[in-house]
Amino acid sequence: MATQYFPLNSKQLALAQSENYWNKVLGRTKLSADVTQYLFQVIECPNSGKAYIVADDATYAYVYPRLSAADQRFLDQNLVPGSDPAVQACLAAIAAALPPT
Repeated sequence: MATQYFPLNSKQLALAQSENYWNKVLGRTKLSADVTQYLFQVIECPNSGKAYIVADDATYAYVYPRLSAADQRFLDQNLVPGSDPAVQACLAAIAAALPPT
């Protein structure tokens, strides 16, 4: 499986969903001693304000079997490939917004 993207309407929603999956994998909510509360990388699209959770192969392979059947179906229905036109437009907008090197 190649990297997949889970589209959401905002960075806030993407971060909340990433934290939700983190809690499900841990089997508990975040503790103050935890180093992170987010499981997946989140990118925000400067051209649309939308965001994506980035599900790379290794993280996805670890998380997916630990999710409920309902969560697995939800991901199966909503993940899009990197070739998706909206993902490509988002990645291009991120690259264009970077300062020149």
